[in-house]
Amino acid sequence: MKHPIWIVNSTLLVLILCAIVFVLFSHVSLPEREDIEPSYYSSVKKDKKLQINIGQIYSADLFGTVAATEKADEQDQPFPLPPEPQTAEIPDLPQPQFLDPLDISLRGIFVVSTDSTKNRTIIADNKTKKEATYKIGDTIGDAQLMRIFGNKIILLRSNGQQEVLFLREQDAKMDSGYAATDEWSLVLQPISSTLYMVDPSAFTHAIPDLGQFIEMLHLITAYKQGISIGCRVGTLDEKSIGTALGLQAGDIITAIDDTPATTMEKRLQIYESVLSKKQNDKISVNIMRNQEDITIEYILKELLPQGANPEIPENQHRIQKLEEQEKVNIVKQKYKFAPTLEDIRKRERRNMLEKGQAPQS
Repeated sequence: MKHPIWIVNSTLLVLILCAIVFVLFSHVSLPEREDIEPSYYSSVKKDKKLQINIGQIYSADLFGTVAATEKADEQDQPFPLPPEPQTAEIPDLPQPQFLDPLDISLRGIFVVSTDSTKNRTIIADNKTKKEATYKIGDTIGDAQLMRIFGNKIILLRSNGQQEVLFLREQDAKMDSGYAATDEWSLVLQPISSTLYMVDPSAFTHAIPDLGQFIEMLHLITAYKQGISIGCRVGTLDEKSIGTALGLQAGDIITAIDDTPATTMEKRLQIYESVLSKKQNDKISVNIMRNQEDITIEYILKELLPQGANPEIPENQHRIQKLEEQEKVNIVKQKYKFAPTLEDIRKRERRNMLEKGQAPQS
């Protein structure tokens, strides 16, 4: 048996010999280095740019423009006249396009709260004869229901046209907000530009609803630097109640009886204060008109037509006749429309009296 150390030494010796042979045969000979002789460098001369005398070109005046310009400069030029103003053509205002009234009928109104959003109305389609209940904000065709009153509703069409439906024909005749009237002399009489006499009974009969009065004046809240300063009066017709009261479009009602009309709470105080007024009381209204403060006063007093007998107030007699006629018309038409809330309560009370115990009030 061979000694293991001898085997390892022999193996290493063979590997060394192989490496030497590989190095000898794989050796690459480098080429000899050749010297480079320097050569003389000469810079290339650039051609000089042509010097062009532009003055000679102008003096030659090939096209005859220079001489004409000099002659024009020598002559005195007059100061040019301003252009004549041209009158701008004002385009014709677009003619309003009115839509045909909606083919619907008002069948009934349910007023259950002072909050108008809770009130409902029944409207019938005249073509399909179908009835449906609507609330404020609902759409009917191309119109939207905006307001619900005790005897009418207000719709706003797609073109901005306002359409009013009354529950009864008599309501439309008695509504001073939409019926043309020249009879404000029976409601109020001017004494001066800042003092008026108002008949409270005739006024409440002509305008029974506060919302209707606000709508007739087109009142909106007026702001200054983001703070409410009162109520602004909108566009008024020549025969409107606002004009008869001495108001003008753009007036800002700042206070009534020294109570500022800036917030809803203050306005409710004003409303309650006006309701508590009696005959011969005075209502003072502060107005800002064209940056000037104006005070208009209204005296509550019963008015009589000229030549009327004070013992028989014709105005009051006329109002009573109208009220009686209205009651007669309501009795004649009450079966043609849906029952009101008062009719329903009376019917329930009568049924309970006949069939059981009456409700405790």
